[in-house]
Amino acid sequence: MPSHSHSFHSLSFLSFWFNDNVLCFTAPSMPPANITGYNTSSTSIRLIWNQVPLKDKNGVIRRFTVRYWQSSEPINTTEVKEISASEAWYNESSIASSQLEIFSAEFTNLLIWTNYTFQIRAFTIDYGNFSMPLIIRSDEDSKFA
Repeated sequence: MPSHSHSFHSLSFLSFWFNDNVLCFTAPSMPPANITGYNTSSTSIRLIWNQVPLKDKNGVIRRFTVRYWQSSEPINTTEVKEISASEAWYNESSIASSQLEIFSAEFTNLLIWTNYTFQIRAFTIDYGNFSMPLIIRSDEDSKFA
């Protein structure tokens, strides 16, 4: 009788759910919620967003992808920033009591007084869809503005 060796691996890093007793792996079904942003300088913009709604997470959110581009340029000029969920977690004491998972990321080295379009998506074991576009303008760079 042949001997079989079995190796068991932790599934803690995988997102899964059961549907009719079948194990299903899936991406988030909705993008992060309540995406807002503001300029922090003439060359920087900060985005803030809420977690993907619980019913749409489909597992543990591991990271976010933000794509952004100058709004006057075609989307194929997109920059992409991958951000781990722990890196983006926003620990602001004034909003920590709201019991929402809030995330934030800063985008630097932007052009002065320029509109940028941002979209965010979440990742479990696969990527979900990007959010609706959000346009934010970097600040002016003049002491007389």
